[in-house]
This record gives sequence, C-alpha cells and structure tokens, in this order.
Amino acid sequence: MIKKQPNTFINFLYVISLLSVASLLIAMGTLALVFVIAGIVYLLIPSARTGIFRDIISGIGGSTNIWVICLSFALLLIILGLITLVSFSVFKLIANVRRNIYFKPINLKYIQGILWGYGGIILTNYCSGVLADTYNINSSSISSDQGGDGTSLLIWFALYVIYVMFKYGIDLQEDSDKIV
Repeated sequence: MIKKQPNTFINFLYVISLLSVASLLIAMGTLALVFVIAGIVYLLIPSARTGIFRDIISGIGGSTNIWVICLSFALLLIILGLITLVSFSVFKLIANVRRNIYFKPINLKYIQGILWGYGGIILTNYCSGVLADTYNINSSSISSDQGGDGTSLLIWFALYVIYVMFKYGIDLQEDSDKIV
C-alpha cells in the first residue's frame, strides 16, 4: 500500500509551472502586440521607418541583410514557442502527478512534448549559432542560452531515458490491468 504524503513540494512546483506558462503566454501576446504596433507605425508614418529599421538592426547585432533579420526573428519565435511547449507539458505533467495519475498514456504524451520541445530548442540554438557566426551578429540576441551543447544533449538523453522508463511502466500497468 502506498502511503499518502503531503504534496507541498508538488504544489510549489505546480504554482511555479503555472506562473511560467502564464508569463510565456503574456510574453507571446506582448511580442505580437509590439510587432503589430511597429508594423502599423512603419506603414503609416514614413519618417519613422528609418528609426524602426535602425532599432531592429541594433537589436540583433548589426546585420543589415533583411533575410538575416527575418531569419533571426523566426528563430526567436520558434524558440519562444518551443519553450512554451516545454513549459505547458511540464505544467500538465505536474498537474497529473498532483492528482495521483502516474503511469497513464497521457503523461507519456506530455513527456514527448518535453522531449520534442527541448530537442527543438537544442537544434534551434545550433542554427542560431551558425547564423551568428556566418553573419557576425551577436548570438545572445537569437539564442535561448541553455548552456553548453554537451550539457544540453546530456539533459535531452536523460529526458529520453525517463520517457523510456515511463513507456515501460505504462506497458507494465496495462499488462497488470489485463491480468486483474
């Protein structure tokens, strides 16, 4: 029989993950609002065009190539989306643990979301590093600073091992349910 322990730490993690998801959603909304306002100002006020363009160039490290600027923004949005995916998956996984739902297929989906999101962040950081090296721009403006590549890969492999363990646990749970 499993002893019921107080879930104070799980509740703390739940609140932190909820705040993380909320802050990321607010950040994406704010970013969209800034892009819309900047776009409207760019289209309606011709004298503001040079100032907006100069601010964008200084923000990504000095490249004046429009394709580099667009790719930098795309990479930033992809990284933000992947971080939101990871944060949402962690939030839902912690919510299920709070409700004592452990070895169920839905938790496996959330762990897959974490794996895909974190793997995508690693790949996007690599692409942004190549872009930064190729065009001599500041790489910190287009990466998520997740640490060294070796450390990030080691964390991803650890998450994959957890995924395999959960998958095996779910298979055992299903076999146990069939026997009973």
